[in-house]
Amino acid sequence: MKKIKEILDNDKTGKKVLVLQIIGVFVLTLGFTLALNYISKSINASLTTANINVIYVGDSNITKDLFLPINANETSTKAAIANFTVKGAESNPTDKDIIYDITLTNIDITDGLLDENFKFELYKNNTKISEGNFSNLQVENKEKEYTYYQRAILNENVMNLPRYNETADSFQIRIYILDNGKDQSKLMGQSFKANVEIATYTTKGGSTNRNRYTNLITIKCPINTVTPVYTDTSGANAPVLAEGMIPVVYDEGLGYWIKADVNNGWYNYTDKIWANAVMVKTDATEGVKCSNSRSYYMNAPAYTPVKEEDILAYYVWIPRYKYKLFNATYASGTTEQLIEVTFESGTSTTGTVTCTYASNGAETCQNKANGNWYTHPAFTMINASGNKTEYKGIWVGKFETTGDTTTPTIKPGISSIRNITVGQMYNTGKLFRSTNYLTTTGANESDSHMMKNIEWGAVAYLKQSIYGLGITDITNNSSSTHSSSSYYTGGGSGTSYKTNTGQSTTGNITGVYDMTGGAFEYVMGNYNKRAGSSALTVSTVPNEHIDIYSGTSEAASHLGDATGETAGWYGDFAGFVNSSNPWFRRGGYYNATFPGVFLFDKSTGEDRYDNAFRTVLSITK
Repeated sequence: MKKIKEILDNDKTGKKVLVLQIIGVFVLTLGFTLALNYISKSINASLTTANINVIYVGDSNITKDLFLPINANETSTKAAIANFTVKGAESNPTDKDIIYDITLTNIDITDGLLDENFKFELYKNNTKISEGNFSNLQVENKEKEYTYYQRAILNENVMNLPRYNETADSFQIRIYILDNGKDQSKLMGQSFKANVEIATYTTKGGSTNRNRYTNLITIKCPINTVTPVYTDTSGANAPVLAEGMIPVVYDEGLGYWIKADVNNGWYNYTDKIWANAVMVKTDATEGVKCSNSRSYYMNAPAYTPVKEEDILAYYVWIPRYKYKLFNATYASGTTEQLIEVTFESGTSTTGTVTCTYASNGAETCQNKANGNWYTHPAFTMINASGNKTEYKGIWVGKFETTGDTTTPTIKPGISSIRNITVGQMYNTGKLFRSTNYLTTTGANESDSHMMKNIEWGAVAYLKQSIYGLGITDITNNSSSTHSSSSYYTGGGSGTSYKTNTGQSTTGNITGVYDMTGGAFEYVMGNYNKRAGSSALTVSTVPNEHIDIYSGTSEAASHLGDATGETAGWYGDFAGFVNSSNPWFRRGGYYNATFPGVFLFDKSTGEDRYDNAFRTVLSITK
């Protein structure tokens, strides 16, 4: 692998090779920019900032015509260097302590130098006080022309400005490319320019006047320069966000989630790109670079990276749809097939099949015949009085629920919550509509609940359509990292889900994970309101949060719940609820013989090491 220096040495033309031109214009912000022909000119200028005068003496420009990678011990002689001194003016008030920062502004840098090996060092009075790189600068999208606008504070600690009668602080900025011993030819032909600004503020009586500098950014964070463009042609309802949710899209090139432009490029169900959103922490995560608060993400521009450490829960949007009946009689032994799905507009109900449910869960349907269309019932909530609430879609937890019963999360690469009863799962699932996850307004317009059996069916059927994996089966979440104490969401620890995309309902990162294997997932599907070992009084659960079944065989199934219509597809296990085991659980577990998205099994509702759950968020807006 050739390094830049090697490429230079091997040039046989005899011509001068301009490997990298780096021009750093380090000037005070005085309303002008010195011309580039004033190389090495020194200036003696006074800058007025918040009525504090700073005397700056030093280099106005630095230039390097031949800029090569160097070793860390060569920066004093081979780096691009700017020297200057700073102290207070005689006119400054004597009753205030003056604090200051060394800040780079108006940064103009080409993409190739957004590299960890393009570095700076800041020396104060011959002692190095900070070092870093420019790999994480923010960018601003101005009519698709990307301009780097970041202000970067170079000093890590606050500094006191010397008074006029005191010795000035002496500074040296060194900028260089660190030789990493590998091919660094991508850094050829790049450029860099910036201004140095002395930012001051005052303290008096223990308080600090810093308001003028609230726009200074001390942590350098990236904003994506490549816009994912998805134009949805499926007719799917646009996702409905509760206030506080952050729409996100995954950037394959950069390898992280960024804030989506809700009007452009968020999703395209035709291409199996499902809409995703996240809930984030109220405050930034302490000690994590580029971490930000919920309010920051809510107001941030599109394409702002969303730090994994700030995310509390991932959700996937399942738009309202109708499907064509294919096994209306719940006949056994049918072969898996593509399910025809058509998205519906708004809260329209365009299917000709209608169903009602008795208090014991018995289903009665009109026009229930193969070939007729049925608006999937997961998008309708019916309360105990029979009143309906229609939804444009539902948000489904992207992974099995993680964290703990008081502070649950929905995160990849960690153990799901297990060893708790259905009752504990149900109560935990309701917590996602609190202000720990949403704004007060967002919490009030949301309903969070443990996933119902019919909602599991809605995801399974969309997966089985042209908008998901279709006839292709979901890969089992059977990571070898699993044990009786560790069931990892997304198929393994850390970011394994990014490569385990076969475990998603779409075959890509935008889908829902853990629906085949992982842990068994209890759902709110129950036989005859029997509690079993759930520690839950079923009669107190709101009607809209549970599916009740009147029988103990597939004949008692509900249309759309992915039991009777699809029993045995892909060889998935089929076991209907009964009086002894009144609770449905879905998906199987990682080491099961016949796991799958169409698996259904029965259990007591007890706490077991292999039982997890998932949550759903429905929003009225």
